[in-house]
Amino acid sequence: MTDINEVLASRRAPTASRTFLFDGALRGELLRVRAMLDQARALEKVNPQGLGSEADKLTVELRELAEKAAEVAVVFTCRAVDADWLDDLKRRHPPSDDQMAKYKDALDRYSDSGATSLVARSFVRVPTINPDTAGPELLAESMVDPEMNVDQAKQLWSTSRGQRNELWNFCWDVQEESSDLPFSSAGIATTSRGAGESNTPVNGESPSQNSKDE
Repeated sequence: MTDINEVLASRRAPTASRTFLFDGALRGELLRVRAMLDQARALEKVNPQGLGSEADKLTVELRELAEKAAEVAVVFTCRAVDADWLDDLKRRHPPSDDQMAKYKDALDRYSDSGATSLVARSFVRVPTINPDTAGPELLAESMVDPEMNVDQAKQLWSTSRGQRNELWNFCWDVQEESSDLPFSSAGIATTSRGAGESNTPVNGESPSQNSKDE
């Protein structure tokens, strides 16, 4: 028989780490060179250039940029916050009228495509919180490393829309982490969790790549 005291004693808040690159100029240069390399490789499939080709040169340049990015990138570690605290945050930062309108528009688009209401709702999640206003508080409460207060989180929050969305999605995914995990080694190796309920504003930019592998 399971001992509830053992269960309570075993509780640990889910945590996760992710690498962020906040040097916008370096990020842009990485994306530019990567796009040029993709184009060069596509051209070489039609017209091979051999050693010393443009693709080879761009590969070296991309590797050097990635090494620079690794030196300045920062690893953030986030933990799941208390459930009651998160519920209170949702109550204090409800979705905006604009976010709800975009949600309804997305449902309508699915309906117009012939999808049933149940199918539409499985792909379009109803907003439960306003990331734009709740973000700094969630960052300050959930970030283990680097630790920050709300004022410092607000400064971090005033970055680009894409980087803001990256931070929010990272923190929110940790809060929504399921405790239902595969326990076999094969299951752990092959099963990945979905993104969960992302409340990123519909009009936000798509998050850009931010790992050290850039």
